[in-house]
Amino acid sequence: MSGDSATPGITNTDHQPISRDDYAAHLHERLATFDPDTARPGATLNEAEGRVAAELLDVLAAAYPGEDLGRLARAMAVRLYDKLGI
Repeated sequence: MSGDSATPGITNTDHQPISRDDYAAHLHERLATFDPDTARPGATLNEAEGRVAAELLDVLAAAYPGEDLGRLARAMAVRLYDKLGI
């Protein structure tokens, strides 16, 4: 793990903490390599689930302002709000 803080509750396969920056990079990579052709059918959220997820992402963004993880959380919240028409 680099010098930044660990991501609470997130560990690698050796059960060692993962830094928030490394975790954010991993999540960015997951988004970048997503293939919609391999998505599971029915893998969607209803409006209430989308709102709750977006609001939780906003809490995460507020907890880590100025960090990659916080910026990613806010960007994902905005994407959900946009999809919901909010």
